[in-house]
Amino acid sequence: MALHEIQCDCIIKAKAVNADVATGVQVNAVAESASILALTNGTTVNTASHCIKSKSQAISSGNTLDVDMVTLANLGSGDGFDIVFTNPSDLAEVVAIQITNESTSVGNLELGAAAANPWLAFLKDASDKLVLKPNTTFQIQCPNDPAFALTGGSKVLRYTAAGGNITATTTIIARNA
Repeated sequence: MALHEIQCDCIIKAKAVNADVATGVQVNAVAESASILALTNGTTVNTASHCIKSKSQAISSGNTLDVDMVTLANLGSGDGFDIVFTNPSDLAEVVAIQITNESTSVGNLELGAAAANPWLAFLKDASDKLVLKPNTTFQIQCPNDPAFALTGGSKVLRYTAAGGNITATTTIIARNA
């Protein structure tokens, strides 16, 4: 088996502006965090066996799309997705996921739990939603073993277009058991 290596770079910048009402002094704070995830082929800590990048997925305002993270059902339009690493067949854990609400979107992309078999990896409970405005990317990673588990009862992530049509792109780095 050939050694595969992927590297994910993520730089997160945040700027907080706070004005003290009593003194009128404005405080600016800038924080920057860089994270690099280097993985080799495998099924343990710091490894992955699959990398899948979806094609742009259009969702009309007010509609939802339930993406099965195991079978990849509903992920991508047209011919679906690009297999970057190896062909998915038995995804068991998500090591990293990146979801982008493209700049061409008019509405917000809401990520939440599906009604059936909800995947709550980064949600506290099924009522939580993560809102991505247009031109926004969400990324979370966990190279530990186990990473974000996928099971028959916990595997479906719901995408909802709120306030206008959206176009989303998803990249999943995963491994089998």
